Parts: sequence; C-alpha cells; structure tokens
Amino acid sequence: MSDLFGIGAGIKGAAGVYLRGARRSGRTQSLLDSLQDGDCVVCWSSKEADVVRRRAKEDGKDVELRVCKDLHELSRGTAKRRFILDHGWVEEYWLREMERIDVDLTRMQEHFTGYGEPHRETRRKAEELSKWRGLAVERKK
Repeated sequence: MSDLFGIGAGIKGAAGVYLRGARRSGRTQSLLDSLQDGDCVVCWSSKEADVVRRRAKEDGKDVELRVCKDLHELSRGTAKRRFILDHGWVEEYWLREMERIDVDLTRMQEHFTGYGEPHRETRRKAEELSKWRGLAVERKK
C-alpha cells in the first residue's frame, strides 16, 4: 500500500544487486590496507569483527574493534585516531533505513486515509469532545 509506483522495490532491488555484486571484491582488504594503529573499526557482526581483528593483528596493526548494531552505542568512547564503519555495517544501516522508510510511508498513508476503523474512532472521539465543549460553553452563560 505504501508505494504504488514501485520506487522502494526498485531501490531495494538495485541495492540487492549492488551488494551481491560487491561480495568478494576486496573491500575488507582495502579496509585493512588503510588501517593505522589506534583506528577504531565498527562492524555489524562479531564474525566480521573477528576477521578484521585477526587480519589486522597479522599485519601488526593495533586497532580497536567494536560490534555495534545501534546508533546510540556508537557514541560510547572516542577513537584514538580514525573512526571507521566497515562495509558490512554501512550495508546493514542502508538496508534498515530503506525498510524504515517503507514503514513510514505505510504509516503516513494509513494515518491520512479517511476511511477505516482508526478514522471512525477518531471521528467518534471528536464528536464526543465537541459535546462536552458545548456543555462547558453553556455553563458560562
């Protein structure tokens, strides 16, 4: 109901094609090559964090690894040097935000549509309130 034009489905489909195509393309190696001692890398999964931790250690780099799925957790502590979101984290963030947008669009349409039980209930409450307001006005006279 939220997207009659298929825009969201198209964007999600394009993202899926991109993300599948980017697998095994060297993103983790590129990240590892760029790391410097003191950098903080945030991963979405502990599995990915373990891979980065192990490979960074093999390269002799002293980096901090965090596993974080909540934006509020990101604010805990400050990195000694750079703060880097790994590609898995960025992918998950984009996917979740696209899902949130879809939910928001559906809620907006449901909220502003004039038919259905939620709107009948709202109308009934408004009518009831107006009766009480009318009584309050009559008492003041």
